[in-house]
Amino acid sequence: MYNWSNISQNMAVDAYASCISGPHYFWCQHANTEDLDKLSCLANEVAKAQDVISPEHLKPGVPCLALFSEDNKWHRAQVTENSDETVHVLFVDYGNECDVEKKDVRLLSQNLLEMAPQAFLCRLDGFMESSDVHEQIN
Repeated sequence: MYNWSNISQNMAVDAYASCISGPHYFWCQHANTEDLDKLSCLANEVAKAQDVISPEHLKPGVPCLALFSEDNKWHRAQVTENSDETVHVLFVDYGNECDVEKKDVRLLSQNLLEMAPQAFLCRLDGFMESSDVHEQIN
């Protein structure tokens, strides 16, 4: 499993929003892009040397390297769902998710596993869903 950052409530962190679904669910990424650049280079080197993961090992929660089709680069990921031809992964250094063909998933080396993910899940307190606001008004 990944060694997730321990960020507590009211802790100051230099970061920016990297993947936003709404005020109740968004990912931030550490602002130190130097670490992310190192991780990206290492992930692409490791992926070239690794074999495809056998499908029976692609279970939810499994850390891996996955090829992101939009930039054609390998990134650290975690399997969230497994279907016949694809796996749904969370890219742990960015917070975005997508389906990836099983042939585009590789084993994760121990040194990449030990490095903390560069993205972390966030939410804003005090915001109500629009349906909650509508109910309170009426």
